[in-house]
Amino acid sequence: MIENYCRPNVWNQCKKITGSAPVVRLRNEPIRHWEYDGFYDGSSGYGIIWDFHLKRGNNKTFRMATGLFSRNGEKICQTYIDDRFNGDWRAAILHHGNFDRLFNSFEAYFKERKEAFLDKTTEIIKQLKPGLTEIKQIKTNSHGGVANLLKVLTKTMNEQGSTIRTIAKVQYAVCLQAGIYIPDEFITDVLVAEDMAGDLDE
Repeated sequence: MIENYCRPNVWNQCKKITGSAPVVRLRNEPIRHWEYDGFYDGSSGYGIIWDFHLKRGNNKTFRMATGLFSRNGEKICQTYIDDRFNGDWRAAILHHGNFDRLFNSFEAYFKERKEAFLDKTTEIIKQLKPGLTEIKQIKTNSHGGVANLLKVLTKTMNEQGSTIRTIAKVQYAVCLQAGIYIPDEFITDVLVAEDMAGDLDE
């Protein structure tokens, strides 16, 4: 769901393409972009899922994650365009014919990448579990103990000014070592975005 924060960036990228299209005037009809006519019809444009935003809005780590997605939306979505449309935004726009369909397709792509990432994580955990020994830094083997450790680590790293990607990598490493999944979904999203787009702007 956090990939929704890429939406304005994709909207702007599409506007660049459609805005440079030849303008056609038909008799007794208004000026329109013939090739992209109807592309934005019914689209919610910049809309964000605000109830989701408000629910997590007081969480600093979540705000850092959404900021990273907002700043890097075009770069993250470019991975999708490169992979599915050989880097051609115009081809993607014409293929979908509607902005919402285009963005829904990106969301499905991001979900696929995330599922592949989690499958890979599952395999790593399976390989680690037989050799896992008691982790000295974690006083309990319970998931609650790991969660408490992660809260303390995240709070400390936030206070030290660590980037969201650094926090995500630390949380990921601790969870792998403890043989459990990452507790915060948006931490996984940050790691998937980095895996997709590489060098992101903090």
